[in-house]
Amino acid sequence: MTDQTMRSTPATAEGTERTRGGEIFRARSDIYETKGSLVLLLEMPGVTQESLNITLDKRVLTITGQKQIHSPDDFALSHAEFRIGEYERSFTISEMVDSERISATMKNGMLEVTLPKTQMAGARRIPVQAA
Repeated sequence: MTDQTMRSTPATAEGTERTRGGEIFRARSDIYETKGSLVLLLEMPGVTQESLNITLDKRVLTITGQKQIHSPDDFALSHAEFRIGEYERSFTISEMVDSERISATMKNGMLEVTLPKTQMAGARRIPVQAA
């Protein structure tokens, strides 16, 4: 799996310009391999399940999510260190991943994407019959 990371600048990895303004955050990630799958963990604090978008196109898994800051009602902001922006991260998925069975869950700012491995056919003997 290859990481195609978006920078915190308006240009994409291919050098084309983004059409949306705003800051882009790079979600930190860990990748684990089990016997039957690869597990991708991404840290995306402030992103809700509703603002999360995961697409797979030509073996490129792209994950985006809008980071929202919610202010309490009847309060005026006097100091801000939290930033609003968008997380964006892309990974090239190998042929060993079964793209039809990819799943994802989001909990407490952590996105877990499970990439099941394809089932390799085991060796078997093929009988030959007389014609």
